[in-house]
Amino acid sequence: MDYGLTPLGGSLHSTIKALVTWTEEHQSRIAAARTAYDAAASAGAAAGAGSAEGSVRAG
Repeated sequence: MDYGLTPLGGSLHSTIKALVTWTEEHQSRIAAARTAYDAAASAGAAAGAGSAEGSVRAG
């Protein structure tokens, strides 16, 4: 069996290629933003662990 893209699927090629190129060019900034977000989320979770706002209640 042969598999291939339909013309509609093929029309996405340039869009996906542009996304891949953008991701490769900004990889270090994406990684830094992810690290900063994770650190802030971790600090927020640690700070709120003892408070009512930081707890999760089953409901």
